[in-house]
Amino acid sequence: MNLKSIINVLISIVLISVAVICIINQEIISSAVYLSMSRCVKRIIPSLFAMSVLSGIIQRTGALEFLFSKLRLNVGSLCCFIFGNIGGYPIGAKTVTDMVNQSKISKDIAERVICYSFSCGPAFAISVSYAVYGNSICGFAAFISILISNFLLYVIHSLKSKDLKHSHTNHENFSTKLIVECVLNSNNAMLLITAMIAIFSVFSEVLKIYFPEIFVSVIPSIFEISNLITLNNLSLPCFTSLLALGGLCVLIQVSALVNSSFSLKRFYLTRLIQIPLASAVSLIIDYLFGLSRYICAYKPNHIYFSQSDSVIPMLCVIAMISIVTVTKIKQRMVYAMR
Repeated sequence: MNLKSIINVLISIVLISVAVICIINQEIISSAVYLSMSRCVKRIIPSLFAMSVLSGIIQRTGALEFLFSKLRLNVGSLCCFIFGNIGGYPIGAKTVTDMVNQSKISKDIAERVICYSFSCGPAFAISVSYAVYGNSICGFAAFISILISNFLLYVIHSLKSKDLKHSHTNHENFSTKLIVECVLNSNNAMLLITAMIAIFSVFSEVLKIYFPEIFVSVIPSIFEISNLITLNNLSLPCFTSLLALGGLCVLIQVSALVNSSFSLKRFYLTRLIQIPLASAVSLIIDYLFGLSRYICAYKPNHIYFSQSDSVIPMLCVIAMISIVTVTKIKQRMVYAMR
C-alpha cells in the first residue's frame, strides 16, 4: 500500500468518525449549523451581497477602466485591490475569480493579485472594534493598517511585473440582462459561502466537544473571525493580526470561491509577510496617535448583531434563491431550444 492509499484510508476513517460523532451529538451539531446559517442570513449575506453584485457590474462594464484610463496600470488588478479591501474578505477572491473566468486577467496575474485583494473591510473592522474596545477608532486603525500593507504589496507587484501594466479588455453595455447575470453569480457565491460556513461549524463543534481546551483565548478567533467579539483588552497589533488573517473559515471560503481557477499557494505564503506587516503598521499608528489610551477592559453585558429571532429574513433569502434559480433554469431552456 503506497502513501497515497494510506492517506486516503486515514481520511476515510476520520470522516466516518466525524459522521458518527454528529449522529451521537445531533442536537448540538444541529444547533451549531442553525446558528452559523442564521449568522449568514442576518450578517454576512446582507453585508456582502450588494458589494458582490456591484463589483461584478463595474468589472463587466469597465467603469473603473474609464475612470483610470490615463494610468498605465492594469485596471483589472486595481479593481480587485479596491473591492477586495473595501468589500470584505470573500469579495476580493470572487472579483479575481470572475476576471479569470472572463479572461480579463491570466491565472499567473490572478495568483499575485489575490495576495493584496484580501481584507476585512472597514464595516466589519469597525463593528468588531465596538464589541472589543467600545469605540470605532481601533477598528478603523486596524483596517487602515491592513490597507497600507496590501497597498505596499500592490506597488511592489506592479513595479516588478511588466504584465501588470495597462491592457485593454472588452466591455459590456449596461443592461437588465447584465444585472440579472451579476445577481445570479453573486447568489451562487453567497450560497457557497453559507454552505462552507455551515460545514465548518460542524467540524469546529466536533473539536469543541472533544477538545474544549483548544477553544480558549484567541484560538476561537483563528478558527472563526467573528469570535473576536468575545474578546476584550487586546493590543492593537494583535487585533490587527487576527483581522488580517481572517480565520480558517474565511480562508476555506476563499478556496471554495476560487475553485481551482488558479493556484492559491502564493496567497498563503504571502500571508506570512502581509500579517506581520499589517501588525507593524498598526504599531506605528499606535505610537504616532497614542491609540493605546482607547484600549481598555471594555466589555458590554450583551452584544447583539440582531435582536430578532424572526424567520422572515430566512424566508426572504429562500425566496430570493428560488427566484434566481427558476430564472436560470428558464434561461438554460431558452438557450437549449436555440
